[in-house]
Amino acid sequence: MAFGRLERTKGSEPMSDINVTPLVDVMLVLVVIFIITAPLLASSIRLDLPKTDGAKPGDPPKFVTVAVDKSGQAFFEDKPVTQAELSVALQQARMDNPDTEVQLRADQGVPYGRVVEVMGEAQKAGKPILVEIHADWCPTCRAQAPIISDQRKNPRFKDLVVFRVDFDGQKDVVKQFGARMQSTLIVFKGSREAGRSVGDTNGKTIETLLVKAL
Repeated sequence: MAFGRLERTKGSEPMSDINVTPLVDVMLVLVVIFIITAPLLASSIRLDLPKTDGAKPGDPPKFVTVAVDKSGQAFFEDKPVTQAELSVALQQARMDNPDTEVQLRADQGVPYGRVVEVMGEAQKAGKPILVEIHADWCPTCRAQAPIISDQRKNPRFKDLVVFRVDFDGQKDVVKQFGARMQSTLIVFKGSREAGRSVGDTNGKTIETLLVKAL
């Protein structure tokens, strides 16, 4: 009995060529990196660029300190002063630097009325008063600072005296002013509170608040 011969199909031969696909991918990545970095390497030209004052950080605001001890004695820059001397010292500080702010400190036993009386010395000759309850960590307070500085350049507020109270370090004074939050602004006309705001960073409404002290 005869059987037909089965032909065996010849399998594919092993490839002897290199697979260049991964190599091409790597080369493309290197080309892209070179295209991106080449301009940076070529821009090493030394230039003397013009210098402007605008690039310099602004000078920090100048402060003077007014303190009131338990007996009601007022101190200007840690020196005891009378009411009349305090008034002259505040006016002189304002003349020396229009942006001068007054840091107000008062003993916890000092009546609120005495604190307002000390502030009243700055109101003589029609000077409006702004009490700024400030905290260095407060972003709202930082936003208010340049607005207040710009408002003080307004001729209407050329005599504005700013008392800055540290919200964290002067809790007793903050309490005496009835302020519950930092970024509180209080304006006085003489010894009378004329208005206040909390968390306001709008230049127009802050200006409206300051007008109440005129």
